[in-house]
Amino acid sequence: MPFWIRVDFDDDLLAQEQLIQHVVQKQGALLSDSPVPEKR
Repeated sequence: MPFWIRVDFDDDLLAQEQLIQHVVQKQGALLSDSPVPEKR
């Protein structure tokens, strides 16, 4: 899937979380025009 980008992080958990958030933002943009906050 084009949404999955190869990233280099020292912490695998951090990389996974960032990747999940990135995909969620991508899908969210497709589903609705409302902006998705990057930081919680």
